[in-house]
Amino acid sequence: MVIAEMKKNSRGKLVVIRELFKGHDVVGVRAFIDPGNDEMLPCEEGIAIRAILFPELTDVLDEALWLGGSDAD
Repeated sequence: MVIAEMKKNSRGKLVVIRELFKGHDVVGVRAFIDPGNDEMLPCEEGIAIRAILFPELTDVLDEALWLGGSDAD
C-alpha cells in the first residue's frame, strides 16, 4: 500500500510503501523517475526495512540531520 509520495526533483519522486514481504511487515522507500513520456518508472534507488526497525532508523536519520554536513544535492 502506498503511504505517501514526495517530489525528489523535477523528474522524479519518492514513494513510501508498507507491505508484507516474505511474511515480514516492511516499510519501503523507492525512487521513481519520468523518462520523458509521463510514465513514472521505479529506479534501483531505495530501501526496505522491517517496520519494527523503522523507529530506530528515523532516530538515526534525525541525529544525522542535527550533526550537520554538506548542503549539496
